[in-house]
Amino acid sequence: MNFTDFFTFSSLRSRVVGIATILAVLIISAVWFAQLFVSNASKTRSVGLEERNTSSQLNRQIRDDMWEVEYALQLYMLSPSVALQKTVQEKLRHAITTSIELQQMQWIKLTYLDDQVKQLGGHLNNVSNKINRLMEVRQNAELMYPGLKIARNKLLPSYDQFMSAVSLAIEELEEDNEEGNHELQRLFYETQKSWQQMIATFRISLVARFAALITGGIKPLEDTVEIHYQHTKSLISKLKQAQEADRLGLQAADSVIAMEKISEQWFIDYHKLQNIHNIKFWRSDVPIMKDVIQPVLVEIQSLLKGIDTHMEQIAVNDVSTLADVSDTLIKILWALGSVFLLFIGLSYISFERRLLSPIEMVAKGLRDEASGNQPAQLPPASITEIQYLTDAFHEMQQQVHIRQDELEHQAMHDALTQLPNRTLLHDRMHHDIETARRNNTPLSLIMIDLNRFKEINDTLGHHTGDKLLQMIGSRLSSLLRASDTVARLGGDEFAILLPNMGSDDVMHSAAKIIREIEKVYDVDRKSLYIGASLGIASFPEHGDTADILMQHADVAMYIAKRTNTGISLYDYDKDEHSISNLSLTSDLRAAIDDGSLYLKYQPQYSLKTRSIVGVEALLRWDHPGRGPVPPEAIIPIAEKSGVIKQLSIWVLNKSLQQLEQWQENEINLSLAVNMSTWDLVNPELIDRLKQLLNFWNIPPDLLTLEFTESGIMSDPKKVLDILIQLSDMGISIAIDDYGTGFSSLAHLKKLPISYIKIDKSFVMNMAEDDNNAVIVRSAIDMAHNLGFTVVAEGVETETSLKLLDILGCDIVQGYYMSRPLTASDIGGLTGSRNTILRVI
Repeated sequence: MNFTDFFTFSSLRSRVVGIATILAVLIISAVWFAQLFVSNASKTRSVGLEERNTSSQLNRQIRDDMWEVEYALQLYMLSPSVALQKTVQEKLRHAITTSIELQQMQWIKLTYLDDQVKQLGGHLNNVSNKINRLMEVRQNAELMYPGLKIARNKLLPSYDQFMSAVSLAIEELEEDNEEGNHELQRLFYETQKSWQQMIATFRISLVARFAALITGGIKPLEDTVEIHYQHTKSLISKLKQAQEADRLGLQAADSVIAMEKISEQWFIDYHKLQNIHNIKFWRSDVPIMKDVIQPVLVEIQSLLKGIDTHMEQIAVNDVSTLADVSDTLIKILWALGSVFLLFIGLSYISFERRLLSPIEMVAKGLRDEASGNQPAQLPPASITEIQYLTDAFHEMQQQVHIRQDELEHQAMHDALTQLPNRTLLHDRMHHDIETARRNNTPLSLIMIDLNRFKEINDTLGHHTGDKLLQMIGSRLSSLLRASDTVARLGGDEFAILLPNMGSDDVMHSAAKIIREIEKVYDVDRKSLYIGASLGIASFPEHGDTADILMQHADVAMYIAKRTNTGISLYDYDKDEHSISNLSLTSDLRAAIDDGSLYLKYQPQYSLKTRSIVGVEALLRWDHPGRGPVPPEAIIPIAEKSGVIKQLSIWVLNKSLQQLEQWQENEINLSLAVNMSTWDLVNPELIDRLKQLLNFWNIPPDLLTLEFTESGIMSDPKKVLDILIQLSDMGISIAIDDYGTGFSSLAHLKKLPISYIKIDKSFVMNMAEDDNNAVIVRSAIDMAHNLGFTVVAEGVETETSLKLLDILGCDIVQGYYMSRPLTASDIGGLTGSRNTILRVI
């Protein structure tokens, strides 16, 4: 609006401004008058304001300190640490110091708050002493867990006493060497074994109680202890009968009496420990926290809130003195409101004629724009405001087009990560493929699937999973060039499009990507680790269209995930749906009969005797056209085509035949054979095994069948029957690749298993990765406690071998000792008494 419009009143704004100027003068005058009232009232209440604000700040500081004390104390109860203890004590000292400073404020004494503040200081000193006592208890295991003293001083020493009594009896029976002593020795040995099983189960239940190793509770373990005790008791009863029949010597008779007394006293003490564990506060730190400290903390918060309330009330009283001023202001506002109503009435008459009718035309134009029709041309504006409205209409048109562009962006991008989605990726692939074809340049596509993401998402929730996906998307974007495209295809699957990059260069980029993904993620104060499987397909060698490239990259990704290699470049031969692999399936059926299949044997060494104790049979295939076919490609083809049953029987037959030849040459070795999960549901397996063992005259205890951990645990109830039948035949059962699945030794102990084979992915990197070393050590300790023999495969360095020896591993195999050998080489190896004494 220019000055001419204002003085001629050619616009509604100029008219409104004129009236508004008059009203503004009235309002300014009213505000000035009210300011005089407020200023006088404020002067009367300004005395003591600074001290009141200081006191309020000190009170809030105490409250903040106590909130931090409570939070750190709760964390300390979960996981005591020196840092948390220091935090609690520092915050308490600061709160006590602040309360003393608050007591010394003159304003506190004038407002009669000094009694409450003194009471607050007493509570703070009291709770400080109580918390120190709690920390003393929390740091002392025997003070914290009353039952630990019984377990340490009574229950566990009984184990050595009982074992000593049994050993003395067995020694006497062995020295006498009389007829009938073998049966008594067997009875003593069985009693000793039952006692050891009871004590082992008790120790596991004790660890589960104090360290929470078993999430399902310890009731099944306690029931097992009861069963073992009753069995031990029945065995001792049989020994007493032998004693009463005067079949035992003097020492053995005394041992039976001691064993009965020790076991009965042990069970009495065990029930005492159970009674302690069954009470509500079996941990002494919980009642201190709940019944002693928590009420004082509540009282402190209550006092702080009361002091705050009192201070607020004083502030309210100060404000009440301004109420008279408010009444005056209200009267002025009513007067001004009446004038404004009159102004609005007069303005409406003018607006009806000069403004509303043009606005209706603009509204019609808006409806036309909303329906997608071309809006009619708006007439020239008669007043300035209508011209502004017309300009706003045109600006709105521009904003609508901008919003449409935003909607198109949303349709082409992932809502969570803001990365391009599958649709946009597909469009860019079409464009980049045409460009690459025109310029004769390469192009690569990487498909990424995250490992263990579902486990994190299910455990920590979708909120954490979403944050993790956003962080991964950000990391991937930071690695790319301006011409590259990273997209989220849905779930935990991403894709990266790399123009001008062929299959030779993309592997380097893929390795860089996987290293970046595997770095630690800090999400909600949790350190998370995640892996990835990458599949790569390149234009033009792996496909010349977007659909084919995506399909082949997807195939490569699943091969990388299945083989646990991390990165896989598309291989036509490994594509299960390719014509070549369909032909390979047919060739495998013929290879079982034509001799192109054969076995090699990798030695297994005992770390106790430092010598070879067995071998593992490994399948090999020399394809007449393709050359050697790796085992990881043979087994999936056999399983999917149904050839696995014939293949497994062929491997068993060849292995047992070789065992028979070694037996003839006085080479005594055990032999392990890898079996497929499909063999566990083969009803013919048991009968065929019996036939083969009888035919080759092989003792069953020389044969070990290895099944993968994931295969057995996929349906443990279903496979339990066939495993029991195999075990009853005398065949040993081994769990292969232990640690790569989701089972626990607590579950596996229910199965008739003799060996646990730790997966080579943990063994190969245990010297460099402390986490892998901890996993290997835990697996060895738990397996030994449950009576399993531990085999470590993938031993490729001297450092790994020495470390396994220190950790107590039983058997090792790997390239450091020997690569897979032929049967004749194995014979020479045992004939020369080759050992591994030279390296450990």
